[in-house]
Amino acid sequence: MNQALRRSEVDNGEYKYWSVGQDMGATAYFDKYWKPYLSGASICHTYKECNYKSNQPFSDINGTHAGAVLISETARTTFKLPDGTVVINFTSMGGQADEEGNLVDDKVSGAIYVDINGGKAPNCYGKDLFVFIRYDNGLINPYLIELEDISTRCNRQTGDGCAAKIMKDGWTIADDYPW
Repeated sequence: MNQALRRSEVDNGEYKYWSVGQDMGATAYFDKYWKPYLSGASICHTYKECNYKSNQPFSDINGTHAGAVLISETARTTFKLPDGTVVINFTSMGGQADEEGNLVDDKVSGAIYVDINGGKAPNCYGKDLFVFIRYDNGLINPYLIELEDISTRCNRQTGDGCAAKIMKDGWTIADDYPW
């Protein structure tokens, strides 16, 4: 994703100046900024196109339903890669869409969710769903990477900081990984 972002910046200018999804629509955003730089990626217009059973398929590690919406024409682009990975690229405030995916808050956010096995179970933070943040300097890093004690968010309650733990452990799942 970092490589695709950098390549897109060469053609489209710095990320922090790009239009956002609510200005141009998710499909146009994907087609302009991401599709040319991700070989074989295809946008999902419905949750079924990405092999999910609902538009809100995710849960926290403790089993609590997470309200993140998969498809939203104005708030994010959701696409699948040839290997089955699904990427949810927030183009406006992440998590601030209603159940149908309609934008209810238009603040810009750089969240990127990566579901490494797409619609297959468990669709759970820290197990097959990992959160990354796109910064204004054009880098994509795991969510909460700046925390000193990453285990406070990569635990058996939330799991949303587990990509940061894996990165800090040299991109391996260390013996102290929570599951």
